[in-house]
Amino acid sequence: MSNQQRSVILLRKAALAMMAFEWIQVAMGSAPIPGVLVLACVIVLPFPFYAALLWPIKRFVRYAKIRKVVFWCLAFRAFMPIIGNVFANELLRIAPQVAVGVIAIILVVKFTPDKFAAKFGLAQKWLSIPAVVLFYIAGFVPLSIHETAVSSEEYSDDSPNIVLLSWDTVRADVLSLYGGTGLDTPNLDKFASRSVVFNDAVAHTPITGPEHSLMLSGLLPPSNGLRANVLSKMPDSVTTLPEMLSDKGYATGGFVSSYPMLGRFGFQQGFSIYNDIISNQPMLRFKQLSPREIFWAGLLYPFLKGSPKSFTSGPVVQGRAIEWLSQQNREQPYFMFLHLYDAHGPYEPSPEFEKIALERINSATPAAFDGNDSESMARYRAEIAMLDSFFGEFLIELEKRDPGLENTLIILTSDHGECFGEGGIHFNHVPSLFEATQHIPLVVHFPKDAGAGTRINETVTHLDIFPTCLFAAGGDLESLPQDVATYPLQLAYSEKGMGYSMRDVYLEAQQTTLGDDRLRGWRTAERKYLISHSGEEQLFNYRANEVENQLLTQSQLAIEMRDTLLNFFNALPIIDGAVLSISVEDERAMGDLGYTD
Repeated sequence: MSNQQRSVILLRKAALAMMAFEWIQVAMGSAPIPGVLVLACVIVLPFPFYAALLWPIKRFVRYAKIRKVVFWCLAFRAFMPIIGNVFANELLRIAPQVAVGVIAIILVVKFTPDKFAAKFGLAQKWLSIPAVVLFYIAGFVPLSIHETAVSSEEYSDDSPNIVLLSWDTVRADVLSLYGGTGLDTPNLDKFASRSVVFNDAVAHTPITGPEHSLMLSGLLPPSNGLRANVLSKMPDSVTTLPEMLSDKGYATGGFVSSYPMLGRFGFQQGFSIYNDIISNQPMLRFKQLSPREIFWAGLLYPFLKGSPKSFTSGPVVQGRAIEWLSQQNREQPYFMFLHLYDAHGPYEPSPEFEKIALERINSATPAAFDGNDSESMARYRAEIAMLDSFFGEFLIELEKRDPGLENTLIILTSDHGECFGEGGIHFNHVPSLFEATQHIPLVVHFPKDAGAGTRINETVTHLDIFPTCLFAAGGDLESLPQDVATYPLQLAYSEKGMGYSMRDVYLEAQQTTLGDDRLRGWRTAERKYLISHSGEEQLFNYRANEVENQLLTQSQLAIEMRDTLLNFFNALPIIDGAVLSISVEDERAMGDLGYTD
């Protein structure tokens, strides 16, 4: 065998070794593979890619030095994941996959038969065209949307349409409905005049994924498995509201706008369509592939402008919902879940709304807890004003299908609020159980404007959304999947009212991607008790302020509230919804949205 032939064989073995290494990194690592097409690219593209990458060596390096050059190429490929993870402090996590990959490189180079390596060159030529085709398809073909058939085609003619609208990150106290000034929400105010307004609505968590999982499952996060964004998911064993409504013949559509609400975290269960497409820009999908594990993807970065976003703007998501609604049978009731993320940071409102908000920066109430946050809070208000403008357009579309909303139940709420200095937390909410994040708006329009203009002072929570929707659809409340007592909000306009005078609320903040600042809490009519994962305790008279810690002056009360909290938590059924690992794309998205350091 000539030196040239030996060179060709060695280079092909090196290409095979690099492919084997990459496959192992993908199989054992956390590189996101968004769809079968990109998976095909990960498998097929390396065949021609690495052979072509090493081809110049044969042309420009003498045989005597080829072994040395090949060694350094393989060493560089093996150390790429290590270099990429040094700054991410994840060397221990990737150590096994790198070690197995290095062993694979050695085995392939040492023991691959020469005849097999020679045939690999032929496979490389044949796979070039399929690789290019798959590359194009993966970059440009529209992403698929979760779709399933409705479980039942039988439905009651008088079943109301149900709309659950969530404005992410909107705290109650900035809205004029709850005493705030400096923010105009004419559409919300008009809607509230036809609806029931709940003055003391409380979120159980300050985190997007867990609080929405609570709304859709009727279970607290410990009992539905989803306790943190991206780090956990609702298992299939959890029965969701859209599943139950689907069984009653409802068309069920979910339309969400941010990464934590992706269907793969359990949210798509029961929806006939669940549109969670965040970024569908051509070619930018390849930026979701980690160059640490998939080398060819990294080489594309200089040619890809911008970066894939981790959220979608309100008009786009709302447009998807309206388009879906226009395609539905007018006789069939529908359940629509619409989630809009525009009030979440980063605060980038439209110029016309921003101008008005900045002009009112010194007169708006409540003011930012930290004066340095005033400008950011003004832009936050501007984003809420944008949401209100979207809402006006949305109501017009709903009334086209049901004039006067005679047979439509609309629940408008927020998953949590935002801190602007409360507790030293700035433009964030993840580590907060303060009222800035837990007191949220809740405005419910009942069919035929039932209870219009009523304001309810009794405490309610997002857990009450599940029985409210099920009761409206004619469901049996005794079959609810409950871990604590919940109440259909229709009680608000009944003769007996909500049926209770005081209601305690369990609170938790369990996101660990910002450090281990996990909290649990107990909220009564006047007091709020908090305990951290490390055992640090706080007690506030939150109706007055959440600055003065009364732990020392009210020590006995703190002990009693702690015992109540722990007894309540220990009695909960706990489900483990932890995901096995988070991907590089998960990490990037969480960073974009402020959920990591």
